[in-house]
Amino acid sequence: MSQWFSVSVPGRTNLLCAMCGNDVDLRSPSVDHDPSICPACKRDCVFFSWKSQMVQLVPEVAPPAMAALIRWAQRELQTFEFVELLVSLDALSKKLHDWLPRPG
Repeated sequence: MSQWFSVSVPGRTNLLCAMCGNDVDLRSPSVDHDPSICPACKRDCVFFSWKSQMVQLVPEVAPPAMAALIRWAQRELQTFEFVELLVSLDALSKKLHDWLPRPG
């Protein structure tokens, strides 16, 4: 596997670890952005939920700018500020996507 992120199927609380591929059941949605570890491979990661999906980020194999952003957010942002950052990035992404030319 060895990607820097993993995302669950919408509506599910389990996902496959980006590093080891083992099934990780997070049991309930959370906006916690504190450091965590995969219970199977013990790799440093961040688990949180976004909309209807669970997300895992693995800073050690993320692109350097993303790893720096993750570490900065963990150090500097409270949970509600982290959610505000995600909401803002989502709004920007949607607006950029809206401006893309449509095929046909």
